[in-house]
Order: sequence, then structure tokens, then C-alpha cells
Amino acid sequence: MAKATYQVARKDYPQHGIFKGEGYWKWSFRFGGTHYSKTKPKPSQLTQSEFLGRVYALSEDIDDFVNNYDDLTTEGIQEFVENTLIPEIEDLQDECENSLDNMPEGLQDGPTGELLQGRIEALEEMRGELECLEFVFFPSMEQEEIDAIEGEEEREEAQDEFNNELDDFRSSLLEELGAIAYGGE
Repeated sequence: MAKATYQVARKDYPQHGIFKGEGYWKWSFRFGGTHYSKTKPKPSQLTQSEFLGRVYALSEDIDDFVNNYDDLTTEGIQEFVENTLIPEIEDLQDECENSLDNMPEGLQDGPTGELLQGRIEALEEMRGELECLEFVFFPSMEQEEIDAIEGEEEREEAQDEFNNELDDFRSSLLEELGAIAYGGE
């Protein structure tokens, strides 16, 4: 992975939108030229590996989702996991399996084959963790029971407790989601 450094421009780099005196990030690859950005590069930008770039982007998507949600519903979290994360992991896993299957048998037991097998296992573990997330909320009191409470003050207290339980459930779910990471090379 390339190392990015923060610098202050001594001259203009108009092709990158950077002008003298402005701060910018710079990083290089051995065979890929120098890159410039006004914003700190993400890990997915600091690798030339297509696989690792996609894995890092997946982790970045999870972090962005967890850290930038506003009044997100449990269904919204579930939809993100089931319709975005799991299909991307399955796609990566399929590509690794196809690469491994297309290698000559003698190479499958070598370092490259072991690397691919490790990636497949790490993706399987990540997918398993996502599939184990529980999206069903079990409140101490159902909404119908709260609506049936006769006293307005008691109903409001029960509703507040229900809302707090729901917020805690969503926060816990997002915390679990944020803790899921790719554990391979």
C-alpha cells in the first residue's frame, strides 16, 4: 500500500485543482505515477490491487453508513446489509474462487493458491457475520399495548421508553455492523 504525505503546495498544480499555498495529499506507486488530492486518500485509493481496493471500499462503505446515518430505520440497515454488502462480498468471493479454479493444480497448493484460499475464507467469515445480524426488534411493550394505555401521561412515558429501546437497538445493530471487518490479506 502506498503511503500518502500531506504537503503545502510550493507551486500551482492546476490539473489537480491545487494552487500555491494550499495543502494537499500526495502518494505514488512504484509503477503507477504520482497522485494528488486535496482530501486525505482512503485506503481503497492507496492500493493497486483491484481485490484489496474493493475490500477497502466495502469497509469504507460500512464506516460511512455507520457514522453518517440520521434516523435510519432497522429496515434501512437490513436493506443495506442484504442488498449492498452481502452481494458485493459474494461477488468478490466468486471471483476469488474462479481465479483459484482456473489455476493449474500444481499452483493451487502454492503461495498464490493459499492467498486466494485465505481470501475466500475471510470473505466467507465476513459474510457469515453479516448474515448473523439480528434485525428483529423485541420491545418490552408492543405499540398496540402502548396505544391502549388510557392515561395520556402514562402513554407518553411508555412511548418514550419504546422509542429509547428502539434507538438502543439500532445503535447496537450499527455498532455490530461497524465491528465487522475483512480479516484476510
